[in-house]
Amino acid sequence: MKSLIASILLIATTCAVDDPIPGPVISDRLPVVTTTTVRTMQLVDAPPWEVHYPPQAMNILRPQEGIADILTADFDWMRASDETLELQQLIGVEADGVYGPRTRQVHLVMLKVFKLPLSGVPDKPTGSIAHYVVPDPVSDGPFWENVERWRPIVTEAVFAWGGDEADVNRFLRIMQCESAGIPTAKNPSSSASGLMQQLARYWPQRASAAGMPSADVFDPYANIWVSAWLALAAPGGGWGHWVCR
Repeated sequence: MKSLIASILLIATTCAVDDPIPGPVISDRLPVVTTTTVRTMQLVDAPPWEVHYPPQAMNILRPQEGIADILTADFDWMRASDETLELQQLIGVEADGVYGPRTRQVHLVMLKVFKLPLSGVPDKPTGSIAHYVVPDPVSDGPFWENVERWRPIVTEAVFAWGGDEADVNRFLRIMQCESAGIPTAKNPSSSASGLMQQLARYWPQRASAAGMPSADVFDPYANIWVSAWLALAAPGGGWGHWVCR
């Protein structure tokens, strides 16, 4: 079934009349996220792509049971969820768990190809700012898949700086609240950046002290390691450096 979907995506993404989507794997990267309970994400403007596909693409078999359930679920604009992650993995969009413009575009194509209802597709906001609400954190996980994917690196860094499993879960809980597990997250009203929303004015000094002097704040590996150092080993450090707890 997935090979069929991949073929449809290839048709859909190579038959645009004006400006074709560059390949079947498309990203919903979100460069901006705040550190409050109600998140504000500033969207990157996307080209007004018009997706066209040949009539014969409409005459395929109905999706297998379970596939249709994924495609017709209800989604919220720019909200991170496991349902969105599952959808992205199915339709071939880069799986960051956030329902944004690229995911919506390919999702609509798939729904139309399979002649499925469009009721679960969220409307795009009229402005450039969208919101999503972070749910109450779970103290010991599991967290969103978009966050859990970083657990191996977080565990390595936390234990390296003297922490334990409880610190790993606390780290991931803060990450889920701060960035939703998006490495390119950036606060629109401050310089807080990356997975753990490190402030730009402190980053060079902190990265150097943690042994990564030339690291970029948007490098997820570096952001995790420097943040673990700050929480567990830095003079004057601790978890109080984050708004989220």
